[in-house]
Order: sequence, then structure tokens, then C-alpha cells
Amino acid sequence: MALDLLAPLGAEEQLRRNYVHQLKQTINAYLPAYIFVGEALQNALDAVRDGGPGNHRIDILMDFDERLVRVQDSGPGFPDKPSLLFLGGGDKQDKGLAGMVGVGLKVVLFSSDRFQLRATNSLKSLRVDIQDAHRYAEDHPPTISIPDPQHLPEDPAPAIATGTGTVLEYRFPTLPNGSGIPEHYLRDVHDDCFLRSTPDYTESLTNSMTKKAFPSRLACLVSSHLRRFLYLGCTVDRPEFKNLTVSVRLKGSAERLGPLAEFADGKTDVTFDVPPTYFTVKDSLAWAKTPKPVMQAVPLGDGGTNLSKTKIGFNRTVYSNQDEFELLLIDARSKASSQLADFKEKLFPKLKQVTLTIGRIPQFNQYLPGGSRRIISARGVVTQHLIEVSSGQNQQYVRCVDLVIEVDADLNYGKTLLTDMHLVSNVRKFVNEAYRCTIQNAARNYVGMPKTAESTPVKFWTRERLTDGPELSIATVPYDENDVIALFFELTGKGELEEFRWFGLSSWDTYDGRAVIRRASDRGDLLENPSDTDLKTVEFKMRGASIARDFDRDEKQIDQVDLVICYELGDSPVDIYQVVSWDDSTLASNAVEPFPHVKQVLLDTVSGSEVQMLALVDVLVPDVVAEAPEIPAEVSDGID
Repeated sequence: MALDLLAPLGAEEQLRRNYVHQLKQTINAYLPAYIFVGEALQNALDAVRDGGPGNHRIDILMDFDERLVRVQDSGPGFPDKPSLLFLGGGDKQDKGLAGMVGVGLKVVLFSSDRFQLRATNSLKSLRVDIQDAHRYAEDHPPTISIPDPQHLPEDPAPAIATGTGTVLEYRFPTLPNGSGIPEHYLRDVHDDCFLRSTPDYTESLTNSMTKKAFPSRLACLVSSHLRRFLYLGCTVDRPEFKNLTVSVRLKGSAERLGPLAEFADGKTDVTFDVPPTYFTVKDSLAWAKTPKPVMQAVPLGDGGTNLSKTKIGFNRTVYSNQDEFELLLIDARSKASSQLADFKEKLFPKLKQVTLTIGRIPQFNQYLPGGSRRIISARGVVTQHLIEVSSGQNQQYVRCVDLVIEVDADLNYGKTLLTDMHLVSNVRKFVNEAYRCTIQNAARNYVGMPKTAESTPVKFWTRERLTDGPELSIATVPYDENDVIALFFELTGKGELEEFRWFGLSSWDTYDGRAVIRRASDRGDLLENPSDTDLKTVEFKMRGASIARDFDRDEKQIDQVDLVICYELGDSPVDIYQVVSWDDSTLASNAVEPFPHVKQVLLDTVSGSEVQMLALVDVLVPDVVAEAPEIPAEVSDGID
């Protein structure tokens, strides 16, 4: 009897539908870069770690013309366990590995139109071939199964010639719009590496070719991204990786490389090695032309007052025990932070290492893809947690700091977040307190006072017009939150949003306003005779998804916001929060009626919480809709 990979609990139709929905929600929670290569790479790294010290090898092929990825490792070999092809079928618990419950492989499987797994372990060689798994959510999906529920099929011609190992090869479908996972991956690499540092980091890419470190600028860029943003960037020294060789082969014509085509330098097939370590300025300085920044390692004194101004350089210090962690919490008056005792009890036992690099922003942008970052890493795996710094008096120095906080903690099933959110909160408090006590002063002393940027006047008259006719008194496209509020009430006055009754807006309350909102199923007199329990909490945003930043900073709680009203949805600045269509939301599957005009929700992929979003561009009639202007995030965030 064949084993149906869409029915792990039996053949009951309801269980099958639930499992398909779970698959869909899980895949939506993964970023394209992780589906494209990150999860297969992480499995290969876990296999190497599971195999123990020795000479190991991982070979990666990314073929953008064929939309194909192949990852081969020399680990112990994929085991003969069909359960590993189901969500939650992992067996890595308590092994100290990155993966745990077995999700990533299935995300790749059900995103591909051709999937092949071949392995040789200590007992047998096996082979799994699955076609069209990406169609799993269709009303009549293809058969997605393996022939034996107890064993994986044997491979009559093993792919691993000698020893043990695993070869995972998969191809992504071409979607009707011509886009898909490979295209999204290329855009992710571009945006991650150039979001803030364009065009500065391109100089480092060119230097790497000049020094013959890489065969093309694209090779250097992919290597940097794998080490800085994906699982190859191990932030701790692991003996299992000491003799590990990771080889990457890139294939692709210019028309398939999208925004990165220019960096291929006319080459369509290149191969290069990538060290399995986190990418730092030390790596790019190895390619740099002279004069280049010097690397110093001056420990911070009390309050960070001992550093002296350096025109071209970085100061990198590493703190590895509790006594050293305390040094970051001693201010210029040699007084310890009032929170030190709390950190000793709740954080320091799980805090393993703090790596602090201080330098000028332009130099970080030149020598690091994407500029400086402040990240949490768990057992060597870089997470997606953001560390926002709001303490101290000199916020202009935050980007003068590159910070890695290494903790001993478990990762969630996506290997991108910690399961212990209390630990995350304590790490953020520690970083903010360290910034207040020592880091901001050290950065100021090292880089000097930054130039004060001249304020840019707001040009009201030259803004793009929202309408050429007399329908609205609001003449231009919204620019910030205040414009969105004005446009909302203008539309209300025109009878477009009659389902709302407002009971106040506030600039000092945690949330923007409270309103009663009537849906079709609500009682007819709800707006005329509401009660206190009928009040809904509403937030206004220029771009709705930007509220993810407030949630990530713990400034607002997603479960306490009923509706976000915005001009347009935008993109989430925090990876764990994602915009999802109403039809794909859990609210819709639970038969919750949406608020009027709501078509999307913002999903917290960790807790599963969702908040409805009303985009005013969906309310405006077509002839008055205009695209919002490109504006700084701090402006669009408005009065919050």
C-alpha cells in the first residue's frame, strides 16, 4: 500500500484538508531564500555536524536557467524513515543541531515540481522521486506518494559512489506571471546586500575579482549572502566544520539573473568555495585596496571613553564570559547598570559571546553587504530577530555598530527564531543598556561627531495628485499617517465608509483610536447603540505592513489591534510578519467575517496571530488611485 504524503494521519478527508492547510501556512511562513537554498543547506550542515569531526564536503549547484538546485553532503546519509517526509516528522531533538521537528525539507518538497532525494547510509542506498508536489493544494492534486509506508525505495544505482551522504535535487515551477522562488531569491540577495549600501558594496565585489578571490562579482555576492544572511554563516567555531569544504556552482544566463545580471560579468557558469563562517569586515578587508581600514581590538573602558578617533578603521572586541559581559554595563562614572543583577540571573547563564565591531557608517556600507547589523545567533545559527536600540542619547551612532549576540537556546521549526521569547526580550534589554552605558560613547569617540544633515522641506505643491476632479478635497497622494487619517475621514464624509463610528483619536495613547465597526452580520443598530465591548482598537499607517516594526519592538501588541487602516499595504520590515490574502488567512478558515473593505491580514508566523488591514486604495474609485511616493520609513511611520 502506497503512503500518501498528504494524509499522514489516515485517509479521512477532513484530516487531509487540515494537513494541506497546515502545509500552505507553513510554506507561506518561509522566505524565498530559505526555500530556494537555505533549508537544503541547513540539512546538509546538520548532517555534517551529526557526522562528527573529519574531512567533510558540501556541493551546491544553483542553475537559474533550469530553475534547479542540487545540494550534496558527505554526512551519515538520509535515514530510511518515510515519516521524515511529513511535517513534524523530524528526529533531531536533543542533538544540538539547527533543525528539530522536520519542516524545512517538506517546504522545499511542496514548493517544487520535481523533487529527488538520493542517499547512502550505513544500511542501504535509497531514492525518492516526486513530481508536481507544488500542486498539492489544488482541488484535484496529483498523486504524491511513495510505494511503501515502512521503507523508502532502494536506489539500484547509488548516487554516492563511496562512503555515505545525501544528494537533494529539486526544480521550481515557472508561474504564470513568469516569477517564482528563483526570481524571489535573486531579489532577496539584491535587497539584503544593497538595501542601504548601494552602490558602496560593489567596490568590495570588484576588489574580490581583482584579488582573484572569486571568478565574478556575482560569485562574491552570493558567497557574502550565504554567510551573512543564511545558514552557512556559522557564528561560532565548530570542530565539525574545521575541515569542511563548501563548493558552490552558479549557472545562469543574463536574462535569468534579473537584478543581479550585471554582476555575472558575462560568465554563465562559475564555481567557487565558500568558508562556513559568518561574514565580517575582516573578510572583505582581505580583498580591499590600500589605503584600507585597520582592524583594532581595543577593549572598551568604563563608559567606552578610552577609544580615540580613527579616520579609517574598525575596532572589534569579543566578550566571552560573565565578567567580560559586565564590562559593557559600566558607565563613564565607573557605575554598574542598575539592571546588572537581573542580567546575571536571567541572561548571562545563556549568553555565550558578544562580538562588537565599531566603525564609520560609509565604511560598514563599503565592506559589509547591507551595512552593519545587530543580530542574535543561537548555537551558530543567525536568527531573524531584530535588535532595535532606543536607549541612550545619541541614536545616530546605532549604525556605527555591528553586533552579534550568541546565545545557547533552541530555535523554532523554521530555524529563524528562538523559542524562548523571554530570552529575546532580555537580550534586547541588555543591548540597549550596553549601548547607553558604553557603546554609544565608544562609537562617538571612535568615529567623531557625525555631520548634521540639513532638514529637507516638505514640498506639498509638487506631490502627485490623487485626483484631477472635484470628488475629494484631499488633492495629493498621502505622504504620512496624518494624510491617511485625513483621507479616511474625507471618504467617510463622502459616504464610502459608513460602517464606522469613532470614539476618539489620540496621539498619546498606545493605540491611535477606538471605533465601532459594523459588519453585515452585526445587528442593525450597532452604530447607533453600541456598548463599551463593541469598541475596536484601530491603528493608522501610511503602509499597513510597517506596523510589524511596532510589534517587533514590543511597543504594540498584535493581539490588541483589531484593524490597521493604511493607504497601501507595503512590505513588512520584519521577516516574521507577512502580508497574507484574506482567503489564505486563519481568520477566513475559521469563518470570521472581515471588517468592511478588508482583503488582507498581517500574519505573525511565530504566534499565528493575525490583524486585519484596510487599504484605502481598495476603497477609492479607480480614477483617483495613485501610487504612494517613495518616502523614508521614519516619515511614513507618522506620529507614533
